Amino acid sequence: MPDQNFNPRTRAFWQPRTSYELTEEDAREMVDNVAGFFCLLAEWDRQARREEEQPSADEQQTET
Repeated sequence: MPDQNFNPRTRAFWQPRTSYELTEEDAREMVDNVAGFFCLLAEWDRQARREEEQPSADEQQTET
C-alpha cells in the first residue's frame, strides 16, 4: 500500500525551494521522475555487471 502522505511530504520538502506554488500533481510527477531515474540507474548497473561477466574479444582470442 503506498504511503498516503508521500506526495504532501514531497511537496512540503520542495515548496521552499521554488518560487511558484507546487500542486499535488507536481509532487506526484517529482516522485515519478525520481523513481524513474533510480530505475534507469539500476538498469545501467545490471547491464554493466553483465558486460563485466562476459569475456572480451581479446580474452576469447587468447584462450583459443
